[in-house]
Amino acid sequence: MGIPSYFSYVIKHHKKIIKRMQGIPCPLLLIDANSLIYDVIHEGMNVDTREGKGGIKDRVFQKVLALIQKTKASKTYVAFDGVVPYAKMKQQKQRRYKSYLTKQILNKNEWNTNAITPGTPFMRELDAFMKQACFEHHILFSGSDEEGEGEQKMFSYLRQHPQPCFVYGLDADLIMLSLLHGHLCSIHLYRETKYFSYLKDIQLNVDYVFEVQELAVQVSECIGIRDVKKAVLNYCFLCFFCGNDFLPHFASIQLRNEGLPVLMDIYKSIGSKELVKDRDIQWDNVKELWIALSKVEVELIQKNIQWKLKLKTFANTPEERLNLYPLYDIPEKRLLVEPDAYYPFLVGTVSPSDLCKNYLKMLDWTLAYYHGECKDYYYGYEFHMAPLFGSLVHDIPCFNEPFDYAPSSPLSVYTQLLYVMPYSDYEAFLPAVYRDLAKEYRQLTLLNFPIETSFCKFFWECHVSFPWVPLAELNKRVLSV
Repeated sequence: MGIPSYFSYVIKHHKKIIKRMQGIPCPLLLIDANSLIYDVIHEGMNVDTREGKGGIKDRVFQKVLALIQKTKASKTYVAFDGVVPYAKMKQQKQRRYKSYLTKQILNKNEWNTNAITPGTPFMRELDAFMKQACFEHHILFSGSDEEGEGEQKMFSYLRQHPQPCFVYGLDADLIMLSLLHGHLCSIHLYRETKYFSYLKDIQLNVDYVFEVQELAVQVSECIGIRDVKKAVLNYCFLCFFCGNDFLPHFASIQLRNEGLPVLMDIYKSIGSKELVKDRDIQWDNVKELWIALSKVEVELIQKNIQWKLKLKTFANTPEERLNLYPLYDIPEKRLLVEPDAYYPFLVGTVSPSDLCKNYLKMLDWTLAYYHGECKDYYYGYEFHMAPLFGSLVHDIPCFNEPFDYAPSSPLSVYTQLLYVMPYSDYEAFLPAVYRDLAKEYRQLTLLNFPIETSFCKFFWECHVSFPWVPLAELNKRVLSV
């Protein structure tokens, strides 16, 4: 999950949510530990892959111990990402291919972070090491061999054992999930001070936390709903329109260009009606909001294109030039003179109704997933752009009838590896018996794909257009091996 730039947005628009950690008692510490692995890798140019003291595995665990000491938590729950639903696999595939492509373009010979994927030899070894180390230190641990995203497993534990807690991390996923669970207990997000030292009045020698309950109160005031729990639920639903790991942002809603304040103003203009009630989407109210948004949609899209055209493209290094690639390639400027060309330009011959139906069902899926329920492990959004608000209103479900989902179970870890890994990584990370399956699915062996830059600022935001893979069929083949 995730909303790019969300933390920066929150800090800019909400005051008094960063507070000193000292004196805040929280008996529980929740650690989404995948970030610790990346921190260890990026802390030094030369990564020590040896076993024992000083190796990657030892350094990851030492970071866990340091966090426990820092927070003084009496109980700690550590989780790695396990096998995830197809909707999340799509995002992982994007990231891993762009990691491969970046190394190819910049001719870099670095430790391959794609190894940080369930089922690889590295993660199996790290799981074994962490299980033993955590057992010896009475730390609760869920490894990559257990299904689910780390953050999902953490909050599942919190729902079963609600108590004041520190959550390690400051990304959008953790902020959203913490907001949605804030009615259970007090939650404080913690990350080392160096990661937000650019903020005014921050002292490098002081530890700070992100006050989730204070943000929730301010959210209630911002969107005009007095009941804080209801306000948070509807706010998080609104934030889905800014994009996350499962849904693209709308072309008219650009978080970096004040998209969320515009969205909330229009929401308040329709009376702040509940878009979600008891986890059920209120489609009549959503339709009213989307009709209001559709009236300014073309104007907002053109405003976002003009904003992108004005961004500076100065770069000193090849890395900076690659990162700013979407600013050198701005095909969406065509929409300034042909606003009606949105669908043929961005999605070709695909029916707008197909986009809309896929988006509506995925919106329902995403809401359930943020509350810990996976309605279908094989369902995902199949396009790189969201529909227009003006189109969506024609396909909204009548009478709030539920969507149909096929019963499903988590996929095999080797299906996930086959799907998310670039073919160039197969030999290093997949057993030969599974690598051979790629011969039956040629689309898995390709390494050159179109890259969409429309409505993106940075290279990592770009969308890679992969050919479709019959995942259910592939999973059956994997299980038959």
